[in-house]
Amino acid sequence: FFFFKQKTAYEILSGLVGSEMCIRDRHKDYENARKTYQSAYEVTTGSSKKMDILFEILLIAIDIQNLDLIRDNIEKCKKLFEEGGDWEHKNRLKVYDGIYNILIRNFKEAANLLIDSVSTFTCTDIFSFKELVFYAVLTSMVALDRTVIRQKVIHSPEILSEIRDIPFLKPVSYPHLTLPTILLVQISVVAVPLKK
Repeated sequence: FFFFKQKTAYEILSGLVGSEMCIRDRHKDYENARKTYQSAYEVTTGSSKKMDILFEILLIAIDIQNLDLIRDNIEKCKKLFEEGGDWEHKNRLKVYDGIYNILIRNFKEAANLLIDSVSTFTCTDIFSFKELVFYAVLTSMVALDRTVIRQKVIHSPEILSEIRDIPFLKPVSYPHLTLPTILLVQISVVAVPLKK
């Protein structure tokens, strides 16, 4: 399995889907790209390789905000992980699952998944580490209790390393501000869009 982002061809066993990625990226022909990935998925062996294909389908589903497609493919990924996936794929799956939970407004689950992903983040195909920190902090401020926020957000070295560079999250790094003040700042912010 060879994965070269933004190249003209991806080789997934016998199927070439690179042209479909170009179609998806340049012309937004998501349905043809999804069908090609689905065909590749059906002839691919190995949990990790199948999960890589499902992650591409998830990118399409997130871009068009098809919640059913996102949910179904996350469930497939979870089953594949149980059959023998590796930890890198599990950590990537947490990010996709976190995004899904944001989309269905389950902010508590999203916060927990995204915070857990901070220390092992490798899922740069969906967004940057700075954007992960943004969403992790924002969802935790809305959904988690103060003790958990203090332990997992305010005292997290990974989050603190990025938070000072995210304009709307700077107040979180200043402990003299009260959490209600910080929360008001966070709620007034429009979320940073996901990468296209």
